[in-house]
Amino acid sequence: MKKIKKSNHDRILFGVIGGIADYFKIDPTILRLAVIFILFFNFPAVVVTYILAALVIPKDGDSESSGSSFFLWLILILLLIPVLIIVGILLYSRTDSLPFIAEVQEIAQVRDKEVLEYLENQLIDPIYDYNGKIFADYYIFERNEDQFFIWAYVVEYFVEDNYMEKGAGISSPMIIFIENGRIVSHWIPEDGSKYSDSLAKNFPAYLQQRVLSFNQTNTFQEMISSVEERVEEKIK
Repeated sequence: MKKIKKSNHDRILFGVIGGIADYFKIDPTILRLAVIFILFFNFPAVVVTYILAALVIPKDGDSESSGSSFFLWLILILLLIPVLIIVGILLYSRTDSLPFIAEVQEIAQVRDKEVLEYLENQLIDPIYDYNGKIFADYYIFERNEDQFFIWAYVVEYFVEDNYMEKGAGISSPMIIFIENGRIVSHWIPEDGSKYSDSLAKNFPAYLQQRVLSFNQTNTFQEMISSVEERVEEKIK
C-alpha cells in the first residue's frame, strides 16, 4: 500500500505539501494556494500542523512505522478542521444554520432596535398633545463596543386617520455612547458657527468629510423616504 512521504523533488520547505499532493494525485500548486488561503484565517494552527507533519511524515525512501502512520492521519484530520470551519462560515454566515452565528446576528439586531427606540424617545419632546408620534432612522458611519458614530434623522408627525402633518425634528450627526451593552447618553454637535469645530473635536478625522456631505447623498434621501413610508403605513 502506498504511503505518504515527504517529497524529495517537489519541495519548498520540507516537502510536506508536495508529498501529500503526490499521494492524492492533485496539483501541488493548488494545494499550496489552499494552505496560504487558510493561513489568513488560522495562522498558528496551520503552522503548528505543518511542523508536526514535517516531523512525523517520513522522507521518500525512508521506512515508516505504524505509530508514525497514526500520527500522520491525525495531522491530516487537524489540517481539515480549519478548512471545514472556514467553508461552513462562508456558506452559512448569512443564515441561521450555525447557532453561534445566529446568536451574534440576534445581538446585532437587538442593538440596532435599541438605538432606534432611543432616538424616538430621547431626542425630542412631542409638540402634539394628541396623536403625535416620533419616527426615526439612522445611518452608521462606524461602530465599536462603546460608541456608534451615526447620522440621525428624527421627526415628529401628527397622525390621525388618513391625515399626517410633519412637525419638528432633528437631522444631525451624533455619537451614541454604550456601557455594558446599554445606551447611556448621546452627543450632538453645537449649532451655528461652532458646528464644524464641535464635529472636528468629537468625530474621527477620517469620517468628517463623509459627515459634512452626508445630507447631500442618496443614502440620506433614502432615510427620509424610509421614515415617510413608516408614517404612511401608520395611517393606513
